[in-house]
Amino acid sequence: MTNSKPSNSKLFVALLITVFIMPWPHGGEVAWQYLFFTTGIFTLATIYFINNSQKLSSKFTNLNSIKTPLILLSAWLLFQVLQVIPLPFNITHNLTTITELSITEASINTNHWQTISIAPNVTLIELIKHTSYLTVFILALLLLNTKQRILTLANTLFFGSAIIALYSLINHYTKGAFDLVSSIPPWTAPWERATHGTFSYQNHYASFLTLTIPLGYGLMYANLKKRDTQQLGKTYLNKMIDLISSVNGIYLLSLLIMVTALFKTASRGGNSIFVISIALTYLCVLLQQKKSKKQKVKKVLLLLISMLAIGIFIFTTGVTNSLTNRLDSQGYKPNGRDIMHQTAFAIIKESPIVGTGGTYPILQHKYKSSLLGTSAMSKRAHNDYLELLANQGIIGFSLLAMATLLLLRPLSNGLKKGSSKRNKNLYGLQVGSFCGVIAILLHSLADFNFHLPVNAVYFYLILALGIKIAHVSNKKHKLSLTKVLIMISCLAIIIYILLSFTQFETKNKISNTEDSPPWMPNILNEGNQNYLPDYSFAGYKNGESPLPHYKITHNILDFGAKPNDSVDDTKAIQTAVKYAGQQTKRTVLYFPKGVYNLSEIISIQHSNIVLQGEGKDKTILHFTKPLKDMTYKKETNYTIDLIESNGNKVNNSFFSPFTWEGGVIWVSPVWRKNICFAKAINGKRGEHTIMTDNPKYLKIGMTIDLRWYNTPNSKGSLFDHIFMSNNVNVGNTLKRNHKSPLIHQPLQITKITNNIITVKEPLLHDVRTEWNNKICEVNLLTEVGIENLSIEFPQERKDSVHHLEYGYNGIFLSGVRNSWINNVSIINLWCRHNN
Repeated sequence: MTNSKPSNSKLFVALLITVFIMPWPHGGEVAWQYLFFTTGIFTLATIYFINNSQKLSSKFTNLNSIKTPLILLSAWLLFQVLQVIPLPFNITHNLTTITELSITEASINTNHWQTISIAPNVTLIELIKHTSYLTVFILALLLLNTKQRILTLANTLFFGSAIIALYSLINHYTKGAFDLVSSIPPWTAPWERATHGTFSYQNHYASFLTLTIPLGYGLMYANLKKRDTQQLGKTYLNKMIDLISSVNGIYLLSLLIMVTALFKTASRGGNSIFVISIALTYLCVLLQQKKSKKQKVKKVLLLLISMLAIGIFIFTTGVTNSLTNRLDSQGYKPNGRDIMHQTAFAIIKESPIVGTGGTYPILQHKYKSSLLGTSAMSKRAHNDYLELLANQGIIGFSLLAMATLLLLRPLSNGLKKGSSKRNKNLYGLQVGSFCGVIAILLHSLADFNFHLPVNAVYFYLILALGIKIAHVSNKKHKLSLTKVLIMISCLAIIIYILLSFTQFETKNKISNTEDSPPWMPNILNEGNQNYLPDYSFAGYKNGESPLPHYKITHNILDFGAKPNDSVDDTKAIQTAVKYAGQQTKRTVLYFPKGVYNLSEIISIQHSNIVLQGEGKDKTILHFTKPLKDMTYKKETNYTIDLIESNGNKVNNSFFSPFTWEGGVIWVSPVWRKNICFAKAINGKRGEHTIMTDNPKYLKIGMTIDLRWYNTPNSKGSLFDHIFMSNNVNVGNTLKRNHKSPLIHQPLQITKITNNIITVKEPLLHDVRTEWNNKICEVNLLTEVGIENLSIEFPQERKDSVHHLEYGYNGIFLSGVRNSWINNVSIINLWCRHNN
């Protein structure tokens, strides 16, 4: 390391500003965010090379010790370039069975050229990110040419993280009152449940903290070394007072804030790995020291006792409540990660040598288990190493793995105390760098931390810090790295040219649409004005959990029902359902095999009731007549009054209410008037935020009913919005309905920031003042299930005309959420239309 007057000071300051700002806009999670920072990094690197073009060889001298890993990293980038370059079909077909073309034996053309990547545009974006990581790594190595710069960069990374931690805790304790960077769905955990910094996903934030917290120890160590001579002769109390009032007091306070924020993320992996990385670093430091085995054992015991004492103290303060509550409820269950790993292995098996070109998120749905449902979590493998192997195969994985291991060697060697005699006060920072790097590498076994650009950039910056501190070689060599770095600069230019190159064939294995990304219908293309609703939130618990299977609690026979006889079982079954509604716990009514005769509606008006048969071919509920001949529910009488007041007739007869409502099994809550809490002022279809005039009575976790009204002043604009056209004929009943809500949408609140509420589900329609949108309480049934049975009507049924149906309707659900119908058949469901 040189001690000459530092050069490129303005460039160094620009780099500090860039890395300080980078974590704030979601850590570069969105494409425009990381492309913006990537452009900044490439610009800084270009300026550096221009300013130092006459003395590049001398600048590169200090990088000789890591020449091999740098060359490996460059080869890694070139391999990714190879993935997007069209190659002869014979080559790509032998390398991978996953290609961007749909190939059959009849259409194979050995003269055809295609890319290894199934989606070159996606691979190019990944290549830009990876190139920027290597660029910032080399730029940091070149600019960190003095002790002061090393300390300045470490302070920037550490205090930048501390400020975000403080921001997180403020929002945690105020329930998001000062939220400046809202999470991007589906990562919408409320602040009081988990801190997530300026990121969307709390596990990414936990990994970011485990990277930066250890730097605080190193900075304290460096400052303590400076103050050693000033502490001579002072009492312990005076030393403590001096410590608290000194710069180290600020470091200690910052560390306390950051560690608390880490606990509050409730990240099981992040917190566990943090403790493990500290223990591993301590053991590595101990192994590097020249001490007897007895002394080393004593130090290990001291570490264990210290960590136990600190752990007990922390747990008793309640700081870890978020984490301990999650551990109590979930333990260390993989939450589907084991199934996601199987998905990654399936893709790896298809293309083990060259991978799929960074396209895991768009490819995984073809290989994943149905148990994962439509959860957004499954778009990643939740193991960076498996996903890397799937994306880049053995070749790409090996190049990056070898380079990383070689870069870790100088960090490990630097743990030997006194290895750099000129920089003893930086020894703690060396240890901190090693600890942070090890932490994220371990955490990446259970998450996708490196796919967040800020985590990758900070990893390489801290790696550069550790390498520069550990580098003590004074030998100078004529270096061929000049060519390597010029090649990387040219590579950045080539990438941008490739991005604008749109003549590639982009057909893929599933879709033949040339202008669409892989497997994307035209409606999803940018510029298409039609809106496609996001139905991924549909299903039981938003499709994020499988259907439950509960144990039987009661047998329907115990209530007097008898199958396979001529006796009507309606009263017995209605009694059982009424009994179930009176219970405080879930009731599963079991119907053994046989045919049960019913002549009236089975009405379920309470939550936590399951009708469970022995199988749809074994348990049959035989209804002897249609709804029109049964006793009407109150809802039906209301519908009849509405029909008659509107004069809805066909063939001189009023419409049947059973044309659009009702079922012989009728699931709906007891009607009651719901209170409306506030007005919804603004919101965008497909988004997750609503502006309200009064959030006072709203709470996080609450399910609300968002209502739309066809107000007279709107002049039918709501219908125009729904149908995206002003040429659609709407029935008079709907047009004249101004008092009742035209649309209801139940939504779960995940965050409240001032007068902005965030909901889990995307909005079905825009929210506008002209539609008098209201936020009201919702009366919903939950956990109602009908499964493993059949509903049967008589073979001889009354003929009917459309709108005059008799009501051979099976199951009717209204005002129901998180419930299910599973393995059910409807037999003799029939209606004849004569008009």
